[in-house]
Amino acid sequence: MIEKELEPSPYFYETIALVTDFSDGSPFAGIMKGVIRKINKKVSVIDLNNFIPPGDIKTAAFEIDISADYFEKTLFVCVVDPGVATAREILFAEGFSNGFLAPDNGILSYIFERKKMKLFKVDRRRYAGGRRTTFDGRDVFAPAAAEIAMGVRECLAERFEKKIKRIILPEPKIKNTEIICEIIYVDSFGNCWTNFKACKHKIKKASSGGISVTKMSNTYAPSGKNVMLYNSFGFLEFALPDGNFAEKYGIKTGMKFKLYPLSISPLERGRRKMDPLSISPLERGRRKMEPPLNLPLGKGEK
Repeated sequence: MIEKELEPSPYFYETIALVTDFSDGSPFAGIMKGVIRKINKKVSVIDLNNFIPPGDIKTAAFEIDISADYFEKTLFVCVVDPGVATAREILFAEGFSNGFLAPDNGILSYIFERKKMKLFKVDRRRYAGGRRTTFDGRDVFAPAAAEIAMGVRECLAERFEKKIKRIILPEPKIKNTEIICEIIYVDSFGNCWTNFKACKHKIKKASSGGISVTKMSNTYAPSGKNVMLYNSFGFLEFALPDGNFAEKYGIKTGMKFKLYPLSISPLERGRRKMDPLSISPLERGRRKMEPPLNLPLGKGEK
């Protein structure tokens, strides 16, 4: 959602959080931190995640969306950018005390669904002599973030009036007595998050091909047995306690599972899609995400 106020707010960001696909096999994230701190010595620079799978815009967008509400006065700098050095725009969005600096490639899709934001285009002519380079993280994102964080807004060209590029997460669907859901995220423990977020439903079985999960749990136990549970963000996930569910079964994002709930009401059965306000991972139209569920913490929980 785009806020209609014409001028950027005078936010000063205390923290810059990096979201990149640089991993730990290169100095790229460290170089960005060096450039930022050389310009702005007061700002703290942290890593939200530098291990996004290469070019995985959907994962980057999802992690930003589920993380942003736990920060304040933070500028998220998002460099997952398969279109580096092309004519795509670099955008700055701000609202609810946080800011986001990202390429216009869909990374901001999910956070824009939930938050009112003011959106601006970054004037890249201010950096690297206006040249397009293959390391925009160093040459554009880092210096622009350092300046924006301390209130310097000369790098912002004008309001971005076009529609940003969007990526859409499919919603679960009901087919007869089954719910068709999809894997939208695999965390570092191999737990597989689905796009099903309706905690009122108790699931008796989930299956995909030869994969079957029949135990509904509130914890990552007992070990060695597949479980499904609503995690601390409210998403139904599949896990293998003391193991790695994704590796064991070769799970990738986009893979579909059939869920068999204990019951589906006639009203729900008659609809083609589940109610997006009750189960959509994006919680469309709402200003805040649901608070974390009161579930016991376990493997992979934060």
